[in-house]
Amino acid sequence: MLRVVLILLCTASCLFAQDAPPAQGNPVAEKDKCVVEGKVVDAVTGGPLRKVIVTLAPMERREGRPISVTTDADGIFAFKGVDPGRFHVIASRRGYVTQQYGQTTLNRPGTILTLQPGQQARDIFFRLQAGAVLSGRVVDEDGEPMAYVQVNALRQGYREGQRTLLPAGFGTTNDLGEYRIFGLPPGEYFVRAAFNRNFMSGTFVTPDADQVGDSTYAPTFYPGVPEASQATPINLHASDDVRANLTLSPARAFSVRGKVINVVGPGNTSRGSLTLIPRDEIEQFSFGPGNNIGVNFDGTFEFRHVLPGAYMIQGRTGDDKNQYSARQPVDVVDRNVANVVVSFRPASDIPGRFTVTGTFRGRLQDLNVFLRPDSGVRMGGSGASAKTDGSFLITGVPDDIYRLGVSGLTPNAYIRSVRYGPEDVTERGLDPAGGRQSLDIVISADGGRIGGLVTDKDQKAQPGITVVAVPDQPLRWIAATSKTTSSDQNGRFNLQGLRPGRYRLYAFEEIESGAYDDPQFMKKYLDFGKSVDVTENSQQTIDATVIPREENQ
Repeated sequence: MLRVVLILLCTASCLFAQDAPPAQGNPVAEKDKCVVEGKVVDAVTGGPLRKVIVTLAPMERREGRPISVTTDADGIFAFKGVDPGRFHVIASRRGYVTQQYGQTTLNRPGTILTLQPGQQARDIFFRLQAGAVLSGRVVDEDGEPMAYVQVNALRQGYREGQRTLLPAGFGTTNDLGEYRIFGLPPGEYFVRAAFNRNFMSGTFVTPDADQVGDSTYAPTFYPGVPEASQATPINLHASDDVRANLTLSPARAFSVRGKVINVVGPGNTSRGSLTLIPRDEIEQFSFGPGNNIGVNFDGTFEFRHVLPGAYMIQGRTGDDKNQYSARQPVDVVDRNVANVVVSFRPASDIPGRFTVTGTFRGRLQDLNVFLRPDSGVRMGGSGASAKTDGSFLITGVPDDIYRLGVSGLTPNAYIRSVRYGPEDVTERGLDPAGGRQSLDIVISADGGRIGGLVTDKDQKAQPGITVVAVPDQPLRWIAATSKTTSSDQNGRFNLQGLRPGRYRLYAFEEIESGAYDDPQFMKKYLDFGKSVDVTENSQQTIDATVIPREENQ
């Protein structure tokens, strides 16, 4: 059974038509061109920084492409002849933490720069912090250096409304067992080391022949524990260079053996490639080439050096005419796993088309549709780009449950409906088993809009504040329906492309990205939100009072 969950992905919101700078379809008069100038300094010394790359990134494609300049010896940069519009301004330099204009902490967004016709913004100032470094040495049980160990710096964050550990940087040990992860923003990190299984060696035999296993090394969290819950976090400040040494200990590993069958023709085996992927997300961070194998001529296969855990075997094979795929879960506990049967089935080709209603300011060929397995394995997704007429073809889709995403939407657009053949599956998912039918996605360019001013309790305008509209009742099959933006240098915000429904509007001085998609987290803020009913193409002006940082602890 193949079922699809819909994810709405949109670009950042833009200003209401009556507040926006002139549309970029016509040339801008010279008198309406803008200037953006500023300076970049070191946050600690206050000295100017040269060779900083400063990028002016339009928030809409129709406002042009990103342009970059480099600071001079005095840390000065300048953009001349800029068309009016809304922009992110980003500064980056090797050895420093990349920063957006107006961004003061990792959990605060940058301030949107709104340029009106003829405006000269000459006060764009950056104080770049030197990045922190995690370094150290990884040795084995005898104190000998270990090469080819992948070391991950992980930090707590949100993914799809769930709090989890997310990768923030990684390094690989050299022949001396040394690693170095640089350019890390200040914050709390967990360090995890995992040996590349492609380089494992050695075997041992237990009295039970069915438990013959390979010796290998288990992934280890700093300071030397197997689970993230037992790990000691490392708090990094700007310019820190912290050593985190690790010792990896031997662990019993096992083999997973079996046979591939091709159900297309009776008794017909097909060679192909198989991949063993951990179903645990953290384990997937250290996924390596050692988990890829080819199928033998007789259809048999064997994965070696497999640590206990939950895995998914994925496979692909085919010829010029047909593609086949396989997915088989397998659990490894305390012994070798044998007689695993992996069945190849015809992979699905899903044709479809984007249709647009309303005034769509984008191009159909900029739209992309993609499928991601919803089984916990974040690898092996499928996708397609639309042609100029909006049609697309997703090929070779393995049998699984998927989430569907759309990228390339303009800020005013949202997914209005999805049909598979004659059925409307917007609210109840999609099961394409049983036939090749068209996946028709209707995009509405008439999403609702909310704009206003963010102030503090003293009615003072607040720039760089996270403003988010959270739906009261998110559709089961549409995830990430919260809309978020930040207030500009004047404290004004604009959300666009809102799907019709009831929302609560919040303005956070500081909040982790994605935390607003966690219903449990947001419960304590219900009294801070303003209820708003949104209809298609509605425009509402609602001012918001910032929720101070101390209220968000």
